[in-house]
Amino acid sequence: MKPIRIAVCHKDQVYAKALTEALSARWHRASICMTEPDSDDPLSGMDRILCGSAAHVMRYGSRGIHLYDDPEDMESDQLSIHRFQPIERITAQLRNLCDHASGVLPVAEDVSETIFWGFTSGVGGSGTSSLAISTGRILSRLHGMEVLLIGFGRFICNGGDFHSRSDGRSMGQYLYRISGGEGLSASLLQACCRKDAFDLTLLGGPDRENPLCFAEEEDVYQLMRHIARYGGFQRVLLDVPAEISCWKNVMRLCERQIVNFGCQKHRFGPSEIQAEILRERCLDDGADPDVRIYTFHPLEDQDSFLPDQQGSDVDIHGQFGAEVRALVDRMENQ
Repeated sequence: MKPIRIAVCHKDQVYAKALTEALSARWHRASICMTEPDSDDPLSGMDRILCGSAAHVMRYGSRGIHLYDDPEDMESDQLSIHRFQPIERITAQLRNLCDHASGVLPVAEDVSETIFWGFTSGVGGSGTSSLAISTGRILSRLHGMEVLLIGFGRFICNGGDFHSRSDGRSMGQYLYRISGGEGLSASLLQACCRKDAFDLTLLGGPDRENPLCFAEEEDVYQLMRHIARYGGFQRVLLDVPAEISCWKNVMRLCERQIVNFGCQKHRFGPSEIQAEILRERCLDDGADPDVRIYTFHPLEDQDSFLPDQQGSDVDIHGQFGAEVRALVDRMENQ
């Protein structure tokens, strides 16, 4: 896939460097560089140029985007992005401008700041679900984030909890309505969610088998779009077993891809193959696998932290929790 080429042209070179690095870390398809604002270079090889002044935007014509400080500085006939807002929102708006010829910015409510993390392993029983649960609890309890955990295994974890809820909805019906293109709301999404004692939100339902395990790829994509738009979550964690047919493309949706090796060395082989497959996919997409893919090698025996039915014995403070906290810090600070 051909990368999108973007130049940052701003008189504040410290800001320009920080913006270039932040955008590069969040949008791996784009090739982003800095340039001097007073240069006479027409930057003919660039698809978009982010400029710090309206005058520079005029120099580059339709390729220029104004990074404005004050709304009063906006020009009605120029593409503009407010630079004093979260980097996730700037990235989303810039993607929209580069991917749509119309150049119309989405309204603020439609710009999702959700980041997807995927967890997988080459062999079952290596503690990947425990890793996903622990990561979610650390992000929600210790980092104060709104986090949703979605499992793609055959059976819904804690599905019995939804039988006691008067407003509980079937995951199968929820997925069916999304795949049919029906207009949905945040309240319907919440009817398929519950929070555990650590404020981690779990997606599930009273279904005996998990419909996501057998869903078509396009239905999964529509579900993820719906969650990103209506969920209001900062992080969505996907627990993706390699047994499902679309595991590679589900993991491909995630900006952070974690391959769990477990602690038993004689079972490392399948996970090594999985990590290599994901790396090849990243390279095909023009992404940096060293930024997107992580491997997890716990020191503790996975049998000591397997969750019970409620998942209450997944400790975020013990040895395993310390290792997961280090993983989370590494991914958040990348």
